[in-house]
Amino acid sequence: RRGPPGAAATLIARGLAAGGVPAAAIEIEPDHDRAILRAHALAAPADLLVVCSLSAGRAPVIIRAASGRSAAG
Repeated sequence: RRGPPGAAATLIARGLAAGGVPAAAIEIEPDHDRAILRAHALAAPADLLVVCSLSAGRAPVIIRAASGRSAAG
């Protein structure tokens, strides 16, 4: 069962804040593709980027495009 748009992001943001992450360090991007692109842009080369998405097939395509890699590799 899916909640309203943004519900999961709000819960995660609350958990981060409760765990001591400063509010200025928490971003919520409601658009699926823009959220992935933003996370990718913030990640350093050695960082691990974990994307939890209901569009599992689409997320790798977006990340590869942002990395300048083809969808095949």
